[in-house]
Amino acid sequence: MGDELRVEATMGRKGSETLLLALGRTNDAAAVRASAATNLVLDLPLAMATNLVVLSSGNEVYAAKTVSVKSDGVDDFYMLRFARPTVNLLNFEATFFHHVENMGPGTFVVQGTNGEEIAAALLTREHCSVKIPIDLADTHLTAAISAMRSVAAVPSLEARPRPGFHDFFKLGVWHILTGFDHLLFLGALLVCVRRVGPMLAVITCFTLAHSVTLALAAMELINISSRIIEPLIAASIIVVGIENLIRREAQGDRYFMAGGFGLIHGFGFASALHETGLGRAGSEIVLPLFSFNLGVEAGQLAVATVVVPLLLWARRSTKFAVFGAQFISIGVILVSAYWFLERILAGP
Repeated sequence: MGDELRVEATMGRKGSETLLLALGRTNDAAAVRASAATNLVLDLPLAMATNLVVLSSGNEVYAAKTVSVKSDGVDDFYMLRFARPTVNLLNFEATFFHHVENMGPGTFVVQGTNGEEIAAALLTREHCSVKIPIDLADTHLTAAISAMRSVAAVPSLEARPRPGFHDFFKLGVWHILTGFDHLLFLGALLVCVRRVGPMLAVITCFTLAHSVTLALAAMELINISSRIIEPLIAASIIVVGIENLIRREAQGDRYFMAGGFGLIHGFGFASALHETGLGRAGSEIVLPLFSFNLGVEAGQLAVATVVVPLLLWARRSTKFAVFGAQFISIGVILVSAYWFLERILAGP
């Protein structure tokens, strides 16, 4: 509709719940949380609009006509409708970043009447305001925001029209370096391997496997809820830890475990990329997918460069070979069991 401007914000479930609770919308948070099986649409008070986004031009702030949230049980979709401003340049501020400290990055996409992309930017807590052109008759704005994580500051739309290779490469590096479950899984696989060759083969199998499912999930060819994937990731670490206790020198079939469970971990990587809104609203996915995955592999390689020599050095000790790996495996099992229970209980 030519006289209307629409803003959509897509958030991961955890970030959305935290936002609603921070804004005092306890009942709405509970209703959205319970909407796993069926779609739910809730009308929110107009006063909430400025806690989500602010549209302005100069000193004039535009008021929303309607505010609502819809949930499909995995993501929550916030919809705000405004009367179309008559100015050609509008300031957009994602104010929900102010209410959730660890709210993560998201892709902001401006589309025209026919769905063509006019401009895009990567929003973060530090840079959550952009200037957008609205000189088309019917401009559709889409802001897709991830859940509960943060990255380094990224320049705004005015400084750089769209996020590029460097932005998503950094996001991939950051995700693996803060993805302690993925790193713990890889460490558990390596701790009972004695030689550098098999260690590198395990890392390669894990890399190839998670790259496949990362690509499939990011392009939405396969879609599995994070409520299933996240507990499975924790369970995969428990399985490896138990096997370390049973078979202290397991090596050959570690390749199959690294590859098989790596497929599950790839869906976890895809969640971080998908929640930024890439692939939605016509946004390009190929370059971000490639650069994000390359960043994941670079971060993983950096960790392996430190961990592999340390493990090889430690295994020179008879006490470590007999006792150290087992104590580490017990710790791995306990931490992963906590994650598993936490992720199961966190479901709707």
